[in-house]
Amino acid sequence: QRVNIEDGSLNTKEFLQELRQSWQDTANKYLDPDHQIDCRSLEAQGITDREPDIHISPTVLVMEAKNPGSTEKMKKHNEIKERNSWIR
Repeated sequence: QRVNIEDGSLNTKEFLQELRQSWQDTANKYLDPDHQIDCRSLEAQGITDREPDIHISPTVLVMEAKNPGSTEKMKKHNEIKERNSWIR
């Protein structure tokens, strides 16, 4: 379906939720049952003992490849990953 982006319809919480649900449904068709994804937040899933991860952009990945440990975002990502590994 074609959407006119000037009307702001892509800039709503509902649209984002529909998009995430659609991605979840499509991806899970191809994933093992043990590796299914859930588009809901950790809080909505009832997971309270794990800290949400942060998005690492391709730009940060390139910067880190050239100079490991050079970005604050990757440092924070690794700290969260480390804390969450203790929980598991």
